[in-house]
Amino acid sequence: MAAPTRTPDQRERDLATIAEMYCQRALQVDIAAKLGVSQQQISYDLRIIRKRWQKSAIRDFDMHRAEELAKIDNLEMEYWRAWKSGAPEDQRASQYLSGVMACIDRRCKLLGIDAPDRANLSVDLAFDPEGWKRQREEWRRKLNDVDDDDVAEGTPADS
Repeated sequence: MAAPTRTPDQRERDLATIAEMYCQRALQVDIAAKLGVSQQQISYDLRIIRKRWQKSAIRDFDMHRAEELAKIDNLEMEYWRAWKSGAPEDQRASQYLSGVMACIDRRCKLLGIDAPDRANLSVDLAFDPEGWKRQREEWRRKLNDVDDDDVAEGTPADS
């Protein structure tokens, strides 16, 4: 016999209860017992809840970024207004233009359009035959120090 179906309103109430209990580390079987549904139903509902949380987080991030971009746009407009009203006579004209540049720089960072920073890496590829010989001899000594019993047991020899 199939489980009784929930109304859309009941399902939304259940999802809220499931989310709350899940965040309190309740077991799925305990949540199911409280709501009178199967553990499988709770598992299914949790997948829906996680998808909603993920979409909400993405949307909240996008909304927050848009708000920050709007603030930067307003600040840049104020810098331009100040520059136009007093430049070039105003001694603070260079500060206004620096403010504009800072706004542009911050906007580029928020939008992810800056070029990645370059790292200068240098590698010494010089071949040292004596170093290779010393290393090979060290490996041979270590291999000779390993007992057959240690190899069979899978443990290294005591050095």
